[in-house]
Amino acid sequence: MNLEPFGWALGISDIKNYRECPQRFVHSMRRHVTLPERLQLTPGETDEPPGSTNWTNSYGSAIHHAIHLVDQEDVSHDDAIDECLKEYGTYLGPEDVQLLRDDLAQFERRRPTGVTIVASERDMRVPLFVHEGQQYYFRFKLDVLYRLIANPAIFLHRDYKSSRWRRTPAEVHSDEQLWCYNWAIHELYPECTRLLQTYDQLKFGEVPTSKNDQQRAEMKQWLIAQVKVILADDTYIPKQNDWCRYCPLVVTCRETHRATQYWRGRMSILAPLTKEGRKTKAAFIAEGMELERIVKDELPKMQQTRKHLELVEELLKELIRDMPIEERERLGWAVKDRKSKELSADGLKALYEMMGEPFWQLIALSMTKFDDMVGKPKRGEPVPPELELVRSYQTEKVSGTNVVPAKSA
Repeated sequence: MNLEPFGWALGISDIKNYRECPQRFVHSMRRHVTLPERLQLTPGETDEPPGSTNWTNSYGSAIHHAIHLVDQEDVSHDDAIDECLKEYGTYLGPEDVQLLRDDLAQFERRRPTGVTIVASERDMRVPLFVHEGQQYYFRFKLDVLYRLIANPAIFLHRDYKSSRWRRTPAEVHSDEQLWCYNWAIHELYPECTRLLQTYDQLKFGEVPTSKNDQQRAEMKQWLIAQVKVILADDTYIPKQNDWCRYCPLVVTCRETHRATQYWRGRMSILAPLTKEGRKTKAAFIAEGMELERIVKDELPKMQQTRKHLELVEELLKELIRDMPIEERERLGWAVKDRKSKELSADGLKALYEMMGEPFWQLIALSMTKFDDMVGKPKRGEPVPPELELVRSYQTEKVSGTNVVPAKSA
């Protein structure tokens, strides 16, 4: 790959993207290229690929920007939230505004004192290695880097995380991003004799981490090796991975079609379809160790592929819904209204008069549906009296089972 259009630089997110799927990596690298002025809507606008901002990442981007505004520019929490909503509001739900307030309040409680800001949400780069006469760089952006006023040789790096899932200390210590940043900070600021890094999980707590000279040297060699692999690749063959169902390339990617064909063939061998009257059935023909291998190795792949294909199916259905009728019919599709039958309020009243007390067992309503009907309160809001009453009578029953990975059980 020629990295000249990207400033001869790669970051850890680029490397991770490549390791997951080379094709998505090439697509995402557009974000490092400045658009021609005639195409810019704002000065310096980059060529962000479609789908780069979406519901999966918008909250994290919003809280990072809000923290930067409060910490670097000393604006109020409300003003910071207002600025974030201008950019990310179309992807955020009503509950996210309160989450922004809560996370900013948590940031304030943990905000270090006796420091000056060295860098905040700033694009930076350091020389990585020279290859065939060309200097290559490591690109990175720090959430915030401080320096102690009492001892300017001590730096504090904080990395804020808004995830809903807690990461363990072991996961933090092995995190490539923090490890890379540790090396890059020492390269960029040789006056730093001690670096204190904190992985700040806003919803859970802080995890301190550190690296020594040997570990930094190890990371540099790993980065050089990864960049050389990318430089040598001119095919960018796509790979199926856990992020496929969120990928903007999912409809056109050949791996979508390959997965469909592959699993159709595998299923015809593992569990061929049979007809019994009007019913279609499937039964495994494998037994013993072969069936164990399918349960252990194949089932997770099937589940991943099913989620992938379900998303593609929904996207294709949306395309069909938006087609002109003539085009839709030419391709053999139609759009029908989805209808359901329900009993009117007068009908319920008449049924109660007919059945008496057994009627109440007939119309048992799930708590989820009742929450939707009444309106589930947001954090800090009073619980509606109807919901409070129903919750006091709430019971649980097992209506079935799900098969899930053991780690999530």
